[in-house]
Amino acid sequence: FHEEGEEGSDDGEDSAAKKKEYKGVLFAMLRHPIDRAVSLFYHKQSVKDSIHYDPSLEIYSLTDWINSPSYITDYMVRTLVGKIGSWQVHTMEPPNDNQPFRPPIPLTHADLDAAKEILRRKCVIGLLEEKGESMKR
Repeated sequence: FHEEGEEGSDDGEDSAAKKKEYKGVLFAMLRHPIDRAVSLFYHKQSVKDSIHYDPSLEIYSLTDWINSPSYITDYMVRTLVGKIGSWQVHTMEPPNDNQPFRPPIPLTHADLDAAKEILRRKCVIGLLEEKGESMKR
């Protein structure tokens, strides 16, 4: 986001120097990954008017879902480093092994470090369990 300098100013500065640059800051409220996964499972299983609703989960337990190929491990890290797409359902041809999901792309320590650096540089992080304190930041 840029703000233009005053019009009609004739002080000899080039136009780039007249612009003020404002960097946006993302404020993110995060919760423990286990709490997030449990909440997501029950939401996908029971909220029928949600776009995330999955009727096939009605017969699953939480443990079944977490051990299934449709459960995405390390969701935040995968999203931040671009390794989330490995879980997309095959759409072109049926898979040879009767599994509708591709195997996950392995994560490395470098992926974790990159995700942490992205959050450190671009976000103000709050904890959902400590909303009041987080909002004071």
